[in-house]
Amino acid sequence: MTCILAPRSLPAQDAQVGKKSAELKIDKKAESELSKSNIKKVLQLPTYEVQEEDFDLLEKYLRKFYVPQMTNIETAALTKLPKSREQIKEWCRWTGFKKKTDVMEEMNRITSSLMHSLCNGALAADTQQVIVLQGSIRDQNDRLRIVRSKQDLKSDDRIFNLAGDPVAQNTITELAPADTDFHPAVKLNAMLVLGDLNDVQPRGRVEAKPRVNTQRDLIAYLESPEKLSETLLVGALSGLQRHAHDALDPNRKARIAKVVANLADAKTVSGRNAAAGLWIRRQAIDLLGQLGLAGERNIYVGK
Repeated sequence: MTCILAPRSLPAQDAQVGKKSAELKIDKKAESELSKSNIKKVLQLPTYEVQEEDFDLLEKYLRKFYVPQMTNIETAALTKLPKSREQIKEWCRWTGFKKKTDVMEEMNRITSSLMHSLCNGALAADTQQVIVLQGSIRDQNDRLRIVRSKQDLKSDDRIFNLAGDPVAQNTITELAPADTDFHPAVKLNAMLVLGDLNDVQPRGRVEAKPRVNTQRDLIAYLESPEKLSETLLVGALSGLQRHAHDALDPNRKARIAKVVANLADAKTVSGRNAAAGLWIRRQAIDLLGQLGLAGERNIYVGK
């Protein structure tokens, strides 16, 4: 079993000192529309034929009720983040009982887009704050695509205000990072949720297989360290750890090794919070060892 570690404390420059954190608004009505018993039916019951409206309700429940709870910055709420992550893992595991894989794929898609939106952060769209659920966080070259302006949007990106209501792209004149953002612990938790997603759910003697699309997303994050905070770097490295134990495609394994070796180099983390930089380098070196490429050429870790 892979032991995924998280830092004991967040870097000071990542902690938004003196800055109010953004929170998604909790909609109690969304909870009543799809109770937990209905969630189990949609995600787990083998004989239940899931309809498109079921997926719409599931996304609405997660977008307007469950995920907003994960953005609450009260101390009591932040301490429950690991529990909320376990609940999402449990819901995803339920999909392993379905006869068809479309339910699992849809749950992965919904969860992934919501977690990426938290990592991307809160944005200011004219007079209101919004989040963007991207069709993909990767561009046509498999590189990280972060939304910071209206020009960064793609046609399949969807915008929602912090209450979870849709905002049409053509109604926005300006889009920019908001004055507030989600708490670093919220973003770290979102990255760890991403790392938990599977293409095959554990069931009996069947072992879990990490989600390939998420693996590609995490690699894209780590290939652009200059665009990420310490929190997101640590989260992406932690999320990728369990993928290192999977049967990786040789080309992807080499790509991961190159990315991780770069993060293990002191030059890459220079200028960052010292404690966070050390933590990132240690994680990177540990991950590099797990990949089993110690004897490969062209892998160099700077001092």
